[in-house]
Amino acid sequence: MEEVRETRLRNDSIDFIKLLAVFFVLNSHMGICYAHHGFLATGGAIGDALFFFISGFTLFLGGNYRFDNWYKRRLSRIYPSILAAGIIATIAFASEDSFLDVIMAKRYWFVQCIFLYYILLYPIKIYVTRLWLLFGVSFGIVIVVYFLFFDFSEKSLFWGSTDYFRWIFFFLIVLQGAILGKKGHVEFKKWHLLACVVCVVAWYATCYMYEHSKWQIISVIPMFGITYFLYAISNASGLKKILQTKYLKTPVLFVGSLCLESYLIQKFIITDKMNAFFPFNIPVIMLLVILIAYIVRVLGELIRQSFNKDPYDWKGIFLFFK
Repeated sequence: MEEVRETRLRNDSIDFIKLLAVFFVLNSHMGICYAHHGFLATGGAIGDALFFFISGFTLFLGGNYRFDNWYKRRLSRIYPSILAAGIIATIAFASEDSFLDVIMAKRYWFVQCIFLYYILLYPIKIYVTRLWLLFGVSFGIVIVVYFLFFDFSEKSLFWGSTDYFRWIFFFLIVLQGAILGKKGHVEFKKWHLLACVVCVVAWYATCYMYEHSKWQIISVIPMFGITYFLYAISNASGLKKILQTKYLKTPVLFVGSLCLESYLIQKFIITDKMNAFFPFNIPVIMLLVILIAYIVRVLGELIRQSFNKDPYDWKGIFLFFK
């Protein structure tokens, strides 16, 4: 197979989606920090969906490589950060994870999930031209699997012990991201803002109303709407102008580029020891997570470059987000 060089222009819309994913997931894990206001620690499922949306979007933008080289490129981005997170968690936070736990990403279901997706997505990227058709067929399979095998009386689709069903569902989100990635720019309309709010309300409402009911599957529909409309909103020219301003461009790129690392390290940092200072503890802990995530990314970049034959690019190690 002829290998096409991968060229990718930075997408301002995706940078903004990454930023949202970071804070949605981080906020959802901060329940102990909110003390008596734990209901505010939410947004994790939306953040997960955005993470997988981004993965599908970006994976289908690059060139066509032979599978081994294509998969290698994916691993070379993710695994150094996993190893770096394991090292820092062991040294700084006394984590008892074994080396095998680290390299198998035992703590991180979404990493295991995306590694499997890479295998499934490669033939789709190379051979499938009608992604919408594949999406429709896959959606039908998900519904059948749900009603035949999912124990909805004891579990929720998006949180808690959901076995591997959410792995299947989030594959649809990856395909949605791939479809929009191939389509390119989605023109923003003002009604997209209202539609996004409606989808968010509908998602929370259906999750609450149909928890432990077979009809909780309805909640996947507004979730698709949330990811679509957030992407449409991120394409708004006014928002892009704001994000390109002198004081916002670099912070947005910086935090968005730490999407993976903030996922990997946050559970070791979130604490209730600063609850006496609520609500100021919330931004402080978030900033601390971002700082440690940056250290993880720098160490990960150092590890990655250590296994390349090229000389160290120290600027690239510390300023990877430029």
